[in-house]
Amino acid sequence: VGSPYAGRTLVELDRNLSDAGYFARVEVRPLRDRIDDGAVPIRVDLEALPRHAWRAGVGYATDTGPRVSLGYANRLVNRKGHRFDSELRLSPIESGVTADYLIPGGDPRTRFFNIGLSLLHEVTESTTSNSARLAGLYTRVHDDWTDTRFLELLHERSVIGSDITESTLLMPGIGLRRTQADDVLRTRRGYRLNLEVRAAHEALLSSTSLVQVKGSAKGIYRFGDGGRVTARTNLGLTLGGEFFELPASLRFFAGGDNSVRGYAYKSLSPLDEDGEAIGGRHLVTTSLEYEYPVAGEDWWAGAFADAGNAFDTENFDMKYGIGGGVRWYSPIGRLRLDLAF
Repeated sequence: VGSPYAGRTLVELDRNLSDAGYFARVEVRPLRDRIDDGAVPIRVDLEALPRHAWRAGVGYATDTGPRVSLGYANRLVNRKGHRFDSELRLSPIESGVTADYLIPGGDPRTRFFNIGLSLLHEVTESTTSNSARLAGLYTRVHDDWTDTRFLELLHERSVIGSDITESTLLMPGIGLRRTQADDVLRTRRGYRLNLEVRAAHEALLSSTSLVQVKGSAKGIYRFGDGGRVTARTNLGLTLGGEFFELPASLRFFAGGDNSVRGYAYKSLSPLDEDGEAIGGRHLVTTSLEYEYPVAGEDWWAGAFADAGNAFDTENFDMKYGIGGGVRWYSPIGRLRLDLAF
């Protein structure tokens, strides 16, 4: 009340209410026919989402194989807007259950707390791991960046090659991310940046001491109504700690449909005496891809080149993958089929 009337302010209010996650329908309307003494009445109609929600899904991806999922959410645990979300996922490669309790902060659009628990079982060509994680996170959304500060307790038992590792780590850390895109679903110009730093010390409930840094960047640019170029890179660095004490989830591997295509999921890294991938302390992967519409805006053809590997300080063996494929913007989302060598 008392602010100058502006259409963009009403659009922002509509968007904020829609993004809150509590409402099935949001309508914000100025009542111009009821203007009185320069004041414009604003009518806001809200229809609440059902408090309880179930979801189920089936899918397939090269990295995970066939998969099914079942989720449950309570969108309004109490009048303070607390939420609960959980999911069970099953696949030949990765199966697990997650549960998250979300607490809105003073400004629920830009501040919130999260308490999360996850149990994960993962099987790759050379590793088998079972892990339990308990984490507390505090997220702040700024104009350009989102930062998440966390404290994570991890217990993991890993079979890596012929070695068995059992580790417990208490890791504080911070994550930063930024995304800019003119269209989230059909991006013409945009980029995404991610950076995460975590640490552990033997004096603080941890079986080893380490500092780990992970970063990624992705950029998209389309030339008018023609083709689109996508470039991405992923970097990882681990300092300190005995390597054999690192669990599988904190070792770096490359390969897979979001890494160096043409190689199996997590199959690239230093090898042990039996030729099994055992992970590396560090990671470098990069990719360059060109896509072009071949039938309207829904069917595209693409060609790409990938490179990289996981490695230790004294050994870096660059691997390459090239290939092409098709992309279809289907009614349920973007589907991609690639062949890589």
